[in-house]
Amino acid sequence: MLTSLNVNRSSVDNNIAMGLVEEVLVAAKSVAFEKWQNIYSPPDGTGNPDSDKGVNKHFYPRIISGSWDIVAGDEEVNMDNKRYVRYLYIENVCRDKITGAIATAISPPCTLGNSNDPSSQKITSVVSWTGGSIERSTYLTRWHNKICNQTDWSGIGSGPSNCPATIYENSASIDAASVPGSIKLQSQ
Repeated sequence: MLTSLNVNRSSVDNNIAMGLVEEVLVAAKSVAFEKWQNIYSPPDGTGNPDSDKGVNKHFYPRIISGSWDIVAGDEEVNMDNKRYVRYLYIENVCRDKITGAIATAISPPCTLGNSNDPSSQKITSVVSWTGGSIERSTYLTRWHNKICNQTDWSGIGSGPSNCPATIYENSASIDAASVPGSIKLQSQ
């Protein structure tokens, strides 16, 4: 009878953990749909899309202003008188240059014959508790683009831009100062 109770408790723990793992993956999909940049360049403050990735960079889902987002760290969840710790980590995806298939045995930086795919990210959700842990991975692909309005031309920058945008890639051959709110392309 004691063995049966222990097996039943283990089953309950696994079911709760699996639900928490799935919730993290669904939330990550929601974050990617709303704003791909939050998955591709997670919120650590560096702005470098590769510095916040990998098994040692933890994030967890949280509802902020009515929608899912991710924040740095691990989340503790208490359910059924047990403490669960959950997080996700994000990895870049390498693709075979010829077939386009995910090169699963290789992690970035990509090697010869493979290239980084900035429109795909591997998300791994982990839930652990005293007595066990569960991990599950999925791939997210950027397929939904949000239109971004350029509100002014006040800054020069590089890489992805947040909405609304105020920066552009390069100021060579651009006159952004003569008429406020407009740009004029100049010949070189």
